Amino acid sequence: MSTLRKAHLVTALLLTIAAAGIVGADADDEVGVTLLITSGTSGRLFGDDGATVASLAGTIRAAAEDARAEGRVVVILDAGRTLLPYAESRFDGGATMFEVLHSAGCSVFTPAPIDFAIGTPQVRTLAADAEFAVVRPFTIEGEEPGRNLSEAAELRPERGPVLEILSLMAPAFSDDLASAGVDGALALEPPDAPSPADRLRIAVIHSRGQGGKLENRVLTWRLVESPGGLDVLFDPDLGADVVLRSVSDGRPVVLAGRHQDHGRLWAFARLDLETERDDGRWRVTGADFQVIDADPGAPTDPLLVATVEGAREAFRTARAEPLADGAPRTREDLERFVLRALRERARSEVAILNRGALRPVAEEHFQKERLTQETVGRLLSIDQYVTVGSLTGEELESLAAESVRR
Repeated sequence: MSTLRKAHLVTALLLTIAAAGIVGADADDEVGVTLLITSGTSGRLFGDDGATVASLAGTIRAAAEDARAEGRVVVILDAGRTLLPYAESRFDGGATMFEVLHSAGCSVFTPAPIDFAIGTPQVRTLAADAEFAVVRPFTIEGEEPGRNLSEAAELRPERGPVLEILSLMAPAFSDDLASAGVDGALALEPPDAPSPADRLRIAVIHSRGQGGKLENRVLTWRLVESPGGLDVLFDPDLGADVVLRSVSDGRPVVLAGRHQDHGRLWAFARLDLETERDDGRWRVTGADFQVIDADPGAPTDPLLVATVEGAREAFRTARAEPLADGAPRTREDLERFVLRALRERARSEVAILNRGALRPVAEEHFQKERLTQETVGRLLSIDQYVTVGSLTGEELESLAAESVRR
């Protein structure tokens, strides 16, 4: 276990207890619960301005201290899209991002389907060494329930309701998980019974809606309206910063979501819940939501800063290594190299580049020096974004004909 993780072990264990864990002291009848929620970090360890993800961890710790000073129970939840797709996180197998979660004081991590593309064995290895619970959005036949990479996390703070946290996904993600090597990738259904009297059920939803409109979140709305056991729902891709109070089956349901703004790289959500015990049963009586930007001046953990900087230097060094023999030596070779990489990574049959995808460069450039990963990246004008879709053979033929005509 790293020194960095030992430094945060006591804080994490005070809050994160397994399903068979220790029951806290008698609770008050009214308790404020604050969820500090990160999502969409995408494995990016440092920004274009030189800031690193260590500032995010420092700001979350400060926000948690403020909330605790207000007498609130605090849960730090990462809602996924955390390990990928940025290359620096893939390069170190997500290990540095897990150190960031440790430093932030994470209570629960609910990986999104894309996080498992880093490799299920790697996620399992990271989870086994984590002081926080890792909740998977799929079931594994015959697997014993456990605290790490389990189907649910149970948090028992010293007062207030027990918090049961689930991770639910749209069935459309099953193929993505299967292609990432996940066996038995089955979407979990919400509980069909109300929460037990001593707890609240919180679900992170990976909904795969089409576009950013709220009405396109079919799974999200189905869960809001379904009878039974969910009290709070968080959809990291809901498309708006919103808290909705709804009543389903005679009980209040809180829906919160965060609009992913790429201009706010190190932002996180704060969801304040007011809870009350009435006739022995806990329920949510109020909710408030805000998005907070990381403070570059927040106190950072020196061990985490060193870890992130080390990961950055290792990544830079690896990218500066010349590509192996057979690397592109002409512009046409480079085009084929990029197309092959896109096709393999997207697991598609065909890859297409438009004419502006590669920046203009003299042919002699390829003869003077062998290319590195970094120089290939600099020659690409497509940045980080690739679109994956489906075409019929006729449509593909028509596209090719139009390309030739132009």
